[in-house]
Amino acid sequence: MFSEAGARCVLRTDIDGSVDVRDGAGRPLEWVSLDNGDLHIELSRGQEAWVYPRGTRPTPVVRPVTPNAPAERWGLPGAP
Repeated sequence: MFSEAGARCVLRTDIDGSVDVRDGAGRPLEWVSLDNGDLHIELSRGQEAWVYPRGTRPTPVVRPVTPNAPAERWGLPGAP
C-alpha cells in the first residue's frame, strides 16, 4: 500500500492469522488491529506498507487482485 496523502490508512485483508507490516525497506511499522480485524496503519506521505502473513517474506509482486467482497474503490464502508 502506498500513501499519496499521508493520512491514516485502514486496510482489510483476507490473510488468516497474524500479519507482519513493514515499510519498503523491510523495517517493521507500527499498526493496530481494530475490533473488526481491519488494520490501522499511520503512513506519512510517500511511505509504503507491505502486509503479509507473519513469519513469511514473500517476493513482492504488484498485480491486480480480485475483490473477495463488494467495496468502494477508495475507503472501506464503516471504517472509523
